[in-house]
Amino acid sequence: MEHVRLTPKERRKQKIINAAEELIRQTGGTDFSMILLAERAGVSPTTPYNLFGTKGGILYALLNQSADTVYVEARRPRGATAVERLQDSARGLAAVLVRDPSFYKPLYTFLLAIPDPVWRPAFTLRSQQYWRDALTGDGPAEIEDKELDRLANRLRFHALGCVEVWVHGELADRDFGPEMARGVADLYRGWQAASSGGADAMDGAKG
Repeated sequence: MEHVRLTPKERRKQKIINAAEELIRQTGGTDFSMILLAERAGVSPTTPYNLFGTKGGILYALLNQSADTVYVEARRPRGATAVERLQDSARGLAAVLVRDPSFYKPLYTFLLAIPDPVWRPAFTLRSQQYWRDALTGDGPAEIEDKELDRLANRLRFHALGCVEVWVHGELADRDFGPEMARGVADLYRGWQAASSGGADAMDGAKG
């Protein structure tokens, strides 16, 4: 397997991200100081700020890195139809998060309340693509591209809503996957019904 050589700057960034993950797992939260994070990463106290700007930037970078792994694990195997793929993707995503709650719950608790102009859009794109892939499968998209994005966005909103209530303990682990799966299926079927009903139905569905 070919290994990508990191630049010194990239290595420092990765050390900081790794240290953040280690501290979340060790402390059970995200309340650790930036000074402690820098010490754990073996960098100067100013380096995390210089490379990421804020603590939120570091944790979003960690979330984006984790999302790459989560989405690869969660997306297989998936069914043949769009509804089956959406439900499998929902259950798979929930299963990955539930396997590691001591990491994902503190991370999402912090980030759901923190906007970030750089790292948040990157996470949004990953999430959007995850649901686009679930809709299209391995074949060409049967939905017009703009409409595909709009539908994927609705699925993303529902999934994040489920994540939020799970993070805050309002949705049990055992119900997380089934609830998300029911929701994405309902959204898709609602979109199908609106599409088959013509323009008037679609206009009503947009409200």
